[in-house]
Amino acid sequence: MNPPKKAQYIVKQLEDPANSKVNYRSAYFVGEPGTGKTMMAKAIAYKMAQKGWTCKRLSSCELIGKYRHETGMRLENLLETAAASDKPTLIIIDDLNLLLEHTGSKYHDTAETAAILWDFLNRENNNEKLFFIGTMYRANKLPEYYKNRMMSNGIYFPLITNPKFINKLIRKTLTTQHTHLDKAVTDSFLNETLAKIGPCSARALTLMSENIFFMLEENDEKKSIPITKAHIERAIKEYMLVKKTMDS
Repeated sequence: MNPPKKAQYIVKQLEDPANSKVNYRSAYFVGEPGTGKTMMAKAIAYKMAQKGWTCKRLSSCELIGKYRHETGMRLENLLETAAASDKPTLIIIDDLNLLLEHTGSKYHDTAETAAILWDFLNRENNNEKLFFIGTMYRANKLPEYYKNRMMSNGIYFPLITNPKFINKLIRKTLTTQHTHLDKAVTDSFLNETLAKIGPCSARALTLMSENIFFMLEENDEKKSIPITKAHIERAIKEYMLVKKTMDS
């Protein structure tokens, strides 16, 4: 799936900041699981590592401590070490929202943690040797001042809604050296059948494809196995059943 253009532009900005039309030092990738946030962050890290950048990526769970103030201390150590490095550094924290939510709760350290990150990003806002990316699956529970920042630095990864793109993606996934789509699986059939699931992530389509491959495992024939309408209808039915269970 195609990532947002604003996310793709980050590499261009970091490679040539002098000629970049925009110049911000942090970005927040927001979207439901499976929409490509982490994949895009990894791609940026890979590109910048080839340019000599140090890339540090970790989950928010790796920063959350057991004791009071421990989370903030871990985060501050990570950030300050990056800022003190002679090498340009890209920091990526997955599920960043878990470090920033519940700032009004006396049972969490998130107010302190959020303040540490906020102050650091403000201080390093003009540091061309540093860039911060936070991925998150929701932003509605963040402090208002972070929401305000994300009006300009937030990059949103939507679910897939384009029927033609979904059709193309599922065809590509299901056509392998061992499998092929039956002739009866026409574009009109796929469009009509896939429309039942509504907006979805690329991961959801991958899971449905894996379910179909699982159905075919009992076939020991070495020749290419046809994937029929029945296979696709069954996979979608199972997906919708699981989704309904998870949403209830």
